[in-house]
Parts: sequence; structure tokens; C-alpha cells
Amino acid sequence: MGKDVSRGNVANSEVASVRTAVGYVRVSTDMQAIDGLSLDAQRYAIQTYCSINGIRLIKICQDIESGGKADRVGLADALSVKADVVVVLKFDRVSRSIKHFCEMYEEHFADGSKELVAIRESIRLDSALGRALVSILLVFAQMEREATGERTRE
Repeated sequence: MGKDVSRGNVANSEVASVRTAVGYVRVSTDMQAIDGLSLDAQRYAIQTYCSINGIRLIKICQDIESGGKADRVGLADALSVKADVVVVLKFDRVSRSIKHFCEMYEEHFADGSKELVAIRESIRLDSALGRALVSILLVFAQMEREATGERTRE
């Protein structure tokens, strides 16, 4: 079929092949939301990524709480959206806990029906090397979270 150039229409089969995405943004504190890696900066990066890659962004979900917590409303919302891809700026926006990330990956991404994309890291999780690299990144993200907790208790 193809495109009807005279009217700018796209055939139904081409429309059906457009991938869909849900974005997820997170900051730990209200202070981070104001400066640093702001929610707006994360949203903009996700919108730009989807636009450049021809992915239809359905919605962006958000949390303002620690990445060490597994039960976050915004993350649960993002994971429940029927989309081909979950897009985040960095893997540590999704989780700062190795255990939580691994459980979430197995439950939502391991079967290949949904893809997790972290814009900055550009690591694919569909290979053993990619999963190993993300595990290394998460070791440092978890260490940073724990060190911050230790400093605030001192």
C-alpha cells in the first residue's frame, strides 16, 4: 500500500508499526526537583528521545522520592502502561537497589515484550553484556544511596 502522497495519509499497516513509550522521571527530594537533575530536564530528554526515534510517547509518570524504595506510585503507573518501551534518562532514576531492579526487570522486561531504555547510558538489556554493565552501574548507584544515608545519620 504505502503512502498516499497527495493527501499525506499513511497506510494502516504503517501506523500500526509505530512504537509506543511511557516515560518515567524521578528525583529524591524537592531540592533536586528545583535544581540539578530536574524533573523538567528529564521530561525534555525523554520527549526529545522519543521524537528523534519516531516513538509515540503516551505519557510521563513521576516520583519525588528515593530510588531505594520499591513501592513508588509513579513507577508502578509507568510499568502498568501498555507500551513497547519505558524510557528513563538514567537507570538510577528507575532504581538505586540492585535487588529491586533485578526483580522489576524479571517481572516486566525479561520476556522481551517491553523494552527499558536509559537515554544517557545507551546500554541494551537484551544481551548478557548489557545486563552485566547495568548491574555494575547499579552497584555504584546503591552505594551512593547508602553513603548518603550514612552521612545524614552522622
